[in-house]
Amino acid sequence: MCKLLFIALIVPYLVETRSPLPDATDENFQKECNIEHNKYRSLHENTPTVKISQELIKHAKKRLSTITTFEKLDYIRNGNAKIFAPYGENVFRGHNDKKRTTCAFALKSWYKGREIYSKPIYTSKTGQFTQIVWVKSIEVGCARSMSKPGAELEVYIVCSYNPPGNSKDDFAENVMKNKPKTSI
Repeated sequence: MCKLLFIALIVPYLVETRSPLPDATDENFQKECNIEHNKYRSLHENTPTVKISQELIKHAKKRLSTITTFEKLDYIRNGNAKIFAPYGENVFRGHNDKKRTTCAFALKSWYKGREIYSKPIYTSKTGQFTQIVWVKSIEVGCARSMSKPGAELEVYIVCSYNPPGNSKDDFAENVMKNKPKTSI
């Protein structure tokens, strides 16, 4: 028990950290995220629109603070993904290009998983796409952090979803076919 407590107290300090990037979330960003989510959802049969949730925005901001403190996406890829439960989540990271700071750009990159989605199962290459169009996910909250002016441009965008998507065995009833003749 003593060793476990020691590890729990010391290990977080062994992970490379920095100050979190500043919050760059505003009302226009939220509106853009809602419009973009619903644009992609409208391409699928029987997929309702999502609504913005203030609770999920707060959660997404908290997640951004954690992700940008522990640098890059390595922290969540190394088994720490449980900390965003009980919500679904998509994370975007961009560099050196102003257009990559928009929710529209993040959604477009996540939605590209549709191009290779062929079976109703989760894969790491299609999970962001399936979360966007997951029928039962009816609330979304997104947040954005960006580097300070004058520094190398770095942006992170997190969208949290409620209820979470990508549940095992639920893909057939939650990831609907594209409507006929739909393209972006």
